Amino acid sequence: MLPVWQRPADRAWPGERWISLDLHIHSTYSQAILNPKIILEMAYQYSLDGIAISDHQEIKGAYEARYWAQQNPALPRVLLSQEVSAGKRFHFLILGESQANIQLNRYNLVRQLESISKEGKIIILAHPWSIAYNDWAQACIKELIMEGILDGVELFNSGLLDHPKKRFSLVREFFEEWVSPYGLGVYGGSDFHGFHKERFIGKGRTYVKIDQEGVQGIYEALKRRRTVAGLFPLESKNYQWPESGESILLGNEPWLGELKSLRSNLQALVAKKRVFNNEEKIFLNGLIELGHFQKVFDLLG
Repeated sequence: MLPVWQRPADRAWPGERWISLDLHIHSTYSQAILNPKIILEMAYQYSLDGIAISDHQEIKGAYEARYWAQQNPALPRVLLSQEVSAGKRFHFLILGESQANIQLNRYNLVRQLESISKEGKIIILAHPWSIAYNDWAQACIKELIMEGILDGVELFNSGLLDHPKKRFSLVREFFEEWVSPYGLGVYGGSDFHGFHKERFIGKGRTYVKIDQEGVQGIYEALKRRRTVAGLFPLESKNYQWPESGESILLGNEPWLGELKSLRSNLQALVAKKRVFNNEEKIFLNGLIELGHFQKVFDLLG
């Protein structure tokens, strides 16, 4: 039998399963340092199942990444996406095939996003802790929610690491005031531009429970809000979160409880499996600590 870390991953994705995505990556099409092909290769090394290259007002990077993914089925799946803004701080991720260079301002924002939503696109409010919470912003968020335009919120990305305690408190408050009461989806990404301030690909991510194969199955599960947001270190480091541990998961039930249960069960299974030597157990527990739950589940077989 091959050592556990040499066993090939199952890329067919049969049946229900949890997969991990980074929905907020920037490429050379929006002044970031890596091109789409290299981003895909790095995402594969980080054991991500899928990515969305979400360039500013641009979707060419997403199309290029999709092309490379289609050439090599071992690479992560690619969702089409772009990041659009209304002013300096109000940003949205638009998932799905859409026109590039969408222009938003405080006067057309709701109607423009309503039109995009009617086309079946997924609309996610990005890094809400950066919004200046004036009366207009509050009213706008509420209108987007009440009219069913906003699918969810990017609760985590690596921008949280700039001021972890302060910003996590803002995330928790936003979750309790806006997300949980209205059943919005929760999503995560890295907001990767380059290798600074630990904004690595896969640092922030979205867990989504799919029940259909392929990219369309991912879109469907995201739209149905079967999601949990996660923020993970790529190495051991204490971020002094208000919760215990080095990583954090946040989401609505039943999805949050289900994913945490999967993590706990995997830890218990690795501990009691006698077939693994100490080196393999350290490897598997390291994967669990870094949030690769489904990969460990598959490896345990």
